[in-house]
Amino acid sequence: MYNNGHCYWWQLSPGGVVKSTLVAEGFNFSLNNIVSLYYDHWNRRLFAGSVIKGLFVITRQQFRTLKHGDQEESYYAQAPFGANGVLSAAGLLFDDRGSREIPLFTQVRTTWDNYSIMRAPDSSYWLKNGGGLFHVDKTLKKVLWKQRLKEDITQLFIDSKNRIWAGGKETGLYMTDALHPASALQLVSEQLKDACYLAEESPDVLWVGAVSGLVRYRISTGKIDTMAALNGKYVRSIYVARPGEVWVSTHNDGIFLVQGSRVTPLPLDNRQYLAAAHCIVPDKKGFFG
Repeated sequence: MYNNGHCYWWQLSPGGVVKSTLVAEGFNFSLNNIVSLYYDHWNRRLFAGSVIKGLFVITRQQFRTLKHGDQEESYYAQAPFGANGVLSAAGLLFDDRGSREIPLFTQVRTTWDNYSIMRAPDSSYWLKNGGGLFHVDKTLKKVLWKQRLKEDITQLFIDSKNRIWAGGKETGLYMTDALHPASALQLVSEQLKDACYLAEESPDVLWVGAVSGLVRYRISTGKIDTMAALNGKYVRSIYVARPGEVWVSTHNDGIFLVQGSRVTPLPLDNRQYLAAAHCIVPDKKGFFG
């Protein structure tokens, strides 16, 4: 059934109730002289036959695009907000109401630094900007804690024990409690400098990727295991599928599987796109995207 720019698929249930499903909108059936329809409900595609323009295949988009003005649509780091919103490190909030700027972020941000933001278990947020580290309440209206280092903070990560880790570009790796931060960050390792990605394998094992390679850091002992096969390689992201299975993407050197101390490179595609993969995201069936 087509009415006022909307096309519906009607189904008669066993109880005699008619169920109506919207299958297409924004397509002018009258203007395109549509005379016949067939709906493929398995693939959610509508076939529309026109007297003069042939056959149209109409598929509803699975995603809704949200934009913020005419600015560049590169938002880098993002964190969940509420039930279905997304907060970017630049202070832009996207949800069902559209997009809007968060004034507090404008106040604390002094440089262009959109590379890291983390949501804590209590729905508060941690963000960095240059050498500044800020803890913001869940309403995004108040700074709860802040500290400024004499160097850039390169990356943030909150682990399963609610510890927030902050990479210092020159001095090493810092840590404090993400929910009840100490008066100042604690420098836990001077060797782990310039971290560009952090990931947890277990409460006692932290993977640290840097411009110069990948290491495994044992928190309780401070032991550092260097993955020699990745020395000199720029680690862009780390995905821990399960204990003992760690996937690493690099800049221009491809994707690697780390199992214990064994490092296996994955073959590249013909066009070499996988050489510089930004990140690894699994789907529900275990495939990577």
